[in-house]
This record gives sequence, structure tokens and C-alpha cells, in this order.
Amino acid sequence: MRTDGRRLRAAVALGGAAIGLAGVAGALAGEGPAPRWVLRLFAAWCVATPYWWYIEYRLFMPAEAGARQAFEAGQSQSRWVWLGFTLAMGVLILASAP
Repeated sequence: MRTDGRRLRAAVALGGAAIGLAGVAGALAGEGPAPRWVLRLFAAWCVATPYWWYIEYRLFMPAEAGARQAFEAGQSQSRWVWLGFTLAMGVLILASAP
């Protein structure tokens, strides 16, 4: 049985928000440079998220025009959230550099 992937996308969105918040909080924590795990998380965040979008397009893109527009609007919103976390983590990492 094939589902439309709404639950999976919602779970990934919540997980992504938690990971993004963890990265921002880790970059804010402490004095001195950002911890190594924050740098690794930032690199993974920048590379893995666009691949996930590609996977979503390939697996979950609806055929109906109305559903497709809603799906693409959600993808657009996801890109803006990703970009916001990317900029926040990047700025905080650079600001904490020695």
C-alpha cells in the first residue's frame, strides 16, 4: 500500500527543525570556537537537505495539479526554513571563530 508521504514529510520536518535548533544552540553555547560536532552538523545540513528534497520530488510528487501546487508550496517553504537555519548557523560559527 502506497501512501502520499504526509506523515513521513511531517516527521522529517519536525526532525529537521530539531536538528537545526540543536545546531544553532550548539553554535551559541560556550565561549570560543564552535564545537566540532556543530561544524559537522552544519556540513551535513548544507549537503543532505537538498538531497532529501530531490528524494521527495522523486517519491512523493503528486500527479494531480492542485496537489502538486500544494506540494511545491511546501517545498518552497522548506527551502526558506533551511536557508534561515543555514544562515544562522553559518553566522554563529563564523562569529565564534578565533
